[in-house]
Order: sequence, then structure tokens, then C-alpha cells
Amino acid sequence: MNGASLQFPEITRERWEAELARLGAPVDALRTDTGEGITIHPLYEPGGGVARLLTAAHPGWRLHQRIDSLVPEAVADAVAQGADRLCWRPVGDTDWGGVEVLASACAAVDQRAKVQIEIDRVDSSARAPWRRDAVVKSTVVAVDLLGAWVRAGTTAWPIAPAIEDAVQFLAAAPSCGALLVDASLWHDAGATAEDELAFAIASALALWGRAQDARVPLATVVPATIVRVGLGGDVLVDLAKLRSLRVLLGGVVARLGGGWTPEIHARTAGRSRPAHDPTTNMIRATLEVFTGATGGADAIEVDPRRDAVDPGGPHAARWARNLSHVLRLESGLADVVDPWAGAAAIEALTQELGVAAWELARRWHDQGGVLALLERGELQARARASARRRVAEIAEGKRVVVGVNRHRPAGAPTHWSPPIDPAQANDSLVPVDLGGIVPVGGGR
Repeated sequence: MNGASLQFPEITRERWEAELARLGAPVDALRTDTGEGITIHPLYEPGGGVARLLTAAHPGWRLHQRIDSLVPEAVADAVAQGADRLCWRPVGDTDWGGVEVLASACAAVDQRAKVQIEIDRVDSSARAPWRRDAVVKSTVVAVDLLGAWVRAGTTAWPIAPAIEDAVQFLAAAPSCGALLVDASLWHDAGATAEDELAFAIASALALWGRAQDARVPLATVVPATIVRVGLGGDVLVDLAKLRSLRVLLGGVVARLGGGWTPEIHARTAGRSRPAHDPTTNMIRATLEVFTGATGGADAIEVDPRRDAVDPGGPHAARWARNLSHVLRLESGLADVVDPWAGAAAIEALTQELGVAAWELARRWHDQGGVLALLERGELQARARASARRRVAEIAEGKRVVVGVNRHRPAGAPTHWSPPIDPAQANDSLVPVDLGGIVPVGGGR
């Protein structure tokens, strides 16, 4: 080629559409309705996207692992095998003495690794431990203020004082405190990508606004904010969601007059997981980690409790870690910042989803804000309606889930068992469970 750059022959849209017409394939028939608030078109042209550096200043991502119990030996082993952070949500009262033991076990193996304790609110029992060096150095306490509301439909305490307690805690313990905005709960409950993204933005804005009211500097609160989203296997949609989330958060922070950067964490999905087909779920998790990695997530969590052949066991935990290890250390995905930048389809979808989510978040603000909408149950109703549509589409075969309504393994159930009760009266969110969603005669 005599040193010339590689040049593909130019194919204009007119030439492409003429070829489709010759083949009898109209363009409209090739469009895909994702059910996520955006439509995938078969062809995108350069120039319609955001075309900017979207990820952090360095490539790569941290490896997070979910744990269920306070076992120092298991924590030490996970850290020794490369886990950067171990995430634990206590059930009932938090055993802060056990947390200190975990933190010490973690620090003994790797001073950089941390245990992330996810709590619903800061009470008196959560304040005392942070004066101990072992806890401060090796622990992140992530206060998930809205998570309890989303899970249960209500809280046992007034939300406004709880937010003020949390931001004051961040001011007192900036090295180990964090605000967690867990939008992945909406993802698992069947909400669209547009709603999940709007909830993440609206919730962050609500928490930051309360921090300003409490006179806690945004320079303290914003960098300590973790926004978590779900990864659901739809690569194009999830890439657009991650990239537009970073653009929107960056735009909000810039308007607030700062250059701070909240963290974006991604978690493998709880929905689209047939319980009877774990090996296929492992393939799904691999695809989701690839999406999170190339979409610019700062940290990715693979849940070994549902994505492996031995859920919750030691082999599952090792598989979950090694999935990220192989992609991070062998594949080259960690070598490039924002590898999708400039790709016409990804840029256009990033722009489309980001604009739609921002407009939705603004409408919610005009309707009283995310806290008021949660209190009235309106956001939960939106998620349940979306979930019912998703379940119906799977049952009718309009949305393919391999192993459920297409290419079922031998012995898979062949009955219809809807996981969501349309008559559910409370304002909690129920994760979409595909264990029994197999319509009679659907797929093969």
C-alpha cells in the first residue's frame, strides 16, 4: 500500500438504502425497539454523537466482590487473590467489632484493598468505630439512604434528617465515608435504562442539594459519592448508559462550579438470570463485564451468588474474580481509555439516552423531586409497569432470553409463572426473576 493509510470504499446512505430496496428489506423493518427508552437503528453516520473523553484519566477498573458473612479467612483469601474491594450489606444490626476484624485481615494482606460496608443510615453505632485506625484505613462505609426505601417501599425513620446525618458523617470521616446511589436496584426491578439513569442523576442531585443545605462542602461530598448501575447484557444500551452517566454527572458538577468526580460502579444484572441455566448466566456475566470495562466503569462487581454453577461457593467466588482478572490483565481492555469514542452508533445512542434521561430527571424535579416521588410511590409504579411489559415480552417471545424462551436446556420448566404481582399494593420493588418464565411452546 506504499505507506498509505487503509481506506475503505465509501458507501453512502443512499447507496445502502437502494441495496436494501433491491433485496426487499425496508429500513423500518431493521430498527430494533430495545424497550429501554431508545431505538437501535441499523446504520449510524459520524457526527451525531458527543465525541469527547468520557472516562477517568486512566484506563482499567477495580475488582469488587460481594460477600455475605464476616469470615476473616475468606476476606484475606479474596484479597490475596486480587479483589480490590469486598462489598458487604449487613442484615439487621451491624457487627462493628466484626468489621474491625475484617478490616485488619484485609490490611494484613494488601494495604490498598478495602471492605465496603453498605448501610441504610448513619446511627450512633456507626459513628464510634471510625476513630480506630484499622477501620479507617481499610474500610469504606457506603450510606445507601434511598436503597432501604426502594427495597421496602418505606423507611423506619424520616428521610430528611437521615440525609443530614449522612452528609455530616462524610464531613467528619472523609477518608472512609461514602454516599451510595444504587440505581442498580431499579435495573433489577425491570426499569428501563432511561429511568435507571434518571434516578441516578436525580438522586445524586437531591443528596448534594441537602449537603449544601447542611453547609457541608461539595468538595467533600461529590468525590465521596458512588453511583452504581446494573449491567443487563444489552451491550449497546449499557454502553450508552455508562457513557451518558459520566457526561451528565460531569455536567452537573461543572455547573456546581467544581472539578470533582463521583465514582461510577457497575454490577452484573439480577434480571435476565434463569435459575435453571447457570452456565449460560456465566456467559452473560462475561459480556456484562466487557461492557462495563469498555464503557468506563471505575469498578465492576460480579455477583458469585447467582452467576456461577455453585452459587455462593468458593469456586463461584474464584470464577467471579478471575473473570475480571482475565479481561483486565490478558485481553488488553484495560489499556485504552474510552475505546468507543468516535464510534457513530455508540456516540449517537449515548447522546439520545443522555438527553432523554436528563429531561426525565428535570420533569421529576418539577413534580417535587425524587424524594417526593418515592414517597408517593410514583417511581416504583413506573418500574413495575416496565417490568410487567418486559415479562410479557419474554412470555410472548418478543424479547429473547436464551434458555428461557429460546434454546431451553433439557429438563427446563415449561410453565408460565409470572414473578411480579400486578396487584402488589406496597411501594417496594421486586427483582425480576426469570426462573419460571417459560411460556408453553415458546422457543426450543
